[in-house]
Amino acid sequence: MPKNQLRWAHSSAGLAVVLGMRSDPVPPALIAHLQNVTTADPAEDLVGLEGKLRAIVATLTSRTNHVERSIADSHRKIADAGRSWSPVAWFRRLGAKTSRSSEIARQADLRQSLDAAVSARDTLRQFVIGLDAPSGLLRESAAGWQRSPDVPPSVVAFGPEDSFVTADSRRLERGWASARVAGDIYGEGWRRDGDDDGPYSQPMDRAGPWRIGFIPRTGEVYASRHCGYLPQEVWLLGKDFEAQHAHTILDGLLPRMREPNSLILAAGVVHAERSLRSTRERTALRRPGVTSPRDRGGRTGMTMRQLAVAIGITMAASVGCSARSGSVQPSTPTSEIVLSVQIPPPESRSPQATVEGEATWLTGRPGCISLVTEAGQRFQLSGSVVLDNEHRARMGEQPRAQRVRVTGYVPERGTSPCHLGPTFVAEKVTAMNS
Repeated sequence: MPKNQLRWAHSSAGLAVVLGMRSDPVPPALIAHLQNVTTADPAEDLVGLEGKLRAIVATLTSRTNHVERSIADSHRKIADAGRSWSPVAWFRRLGAKTSRSSEIARQADLRQSLDAAVSARDTLRQFVIGLDAPSGLLRESAAGWQRSPDVPPSVVAFGPEDSFVTADSRRLERGWASARVAGDIYGEGWRRDGDDDGPYSQPMDRAGPWRIGFIPRTGEVYASRHCGYLPQEVWLLGKDFEAQHAHTILDGLLPRMREPNSLILAAGVVHAERSLRSTRERTALRRPGVTSPRDRGGRTGMTMRQLAVAIGITMAASVGCSARSGSVQPSTPTSEIVLSVQIPPPESRSPQATVEGEATWLTGRPGCISLVTEAGQRFQLSGSVVLDNEHRARMGEQPRAQRVRVTGYVPERGTSPCHLGPTFVAEKVTAMNS
């Protein structure tokens, strides 16, 4: 058997997934869903179960929303009946109150079922993420589930396509009377949590309702949602792209379209490419030998010998200090609370930021501490103050998860080794009252 091949292990102790020398027991909440239905392919079984649980969540969410609208309608009918004691008004109030009581009980049952389904879905996702499969379906699924489905800060969201083309007529496909966006399409199955589950979707469909395209006349990359069960929506992912550059980026992303939250992945890559290009353009516009006012400071530029010595010192310092996080210069302090954290290019670090969100100190993997901000960004928290909180949670001295206010920054090449999103180095953590 190949070293990294997945297989099920059935024993008196329960069900486990075996990968190489590891054996990970299936969480008790999932065993009932997998008992007697496992196949020779654990990856297909687990991803198929996630699809079923996702569909259950979508169905229960729709039913719950319908009941809650009915409750609001009952409140309105009671108010419309007023305080009159006429027989007609009295019977209207009685009927509306009886209906409301029934709907509130129904809402409670649906909420309980919905919470259980969401818990099972999230438990399965965390289990797959913890398996840390090196490749294949589980690897791409784990990566996708760790992306937040919220609209990224870099995206400009529009309503239907007609509002998108009205804002700039160059976006309109010539020869069409109705709003149809011009340009080249790069796939029509891009995925985003919450949008993937239509009324006829199947567990292993692995396709979403979003298309991504490029408009040569404007140099814009956009995404558009097309399905019968959700309203149309357009996202502007990036602009000022040359055609060849856009084609290279989108062709490279296309094989990953079937991953969960692939739309969010594409938005991030397009934004990063645009940011890197802007940095390169600014660097190219700076003429050799000309220093900026910040660099001049009243002094002449370096001689070639001085420059060579400075480069040598810098390289020696970077080799000696690259393994020590303490060598990073302190970030610019700020006390302002921001909704989302600016994600820098890989070779840069972000400004210091203060955000609020939910910190999970115990995620099942030591050292892997999760932070989900109010805007839905997901980070792996790091730093000594974070490890102190993890230790206190493990000792039972504080909750496993807390609402917190965190001050820190995203470091250079801040990719999370725990696959929880970018790394966020916390310099200060304050617990908040719920």
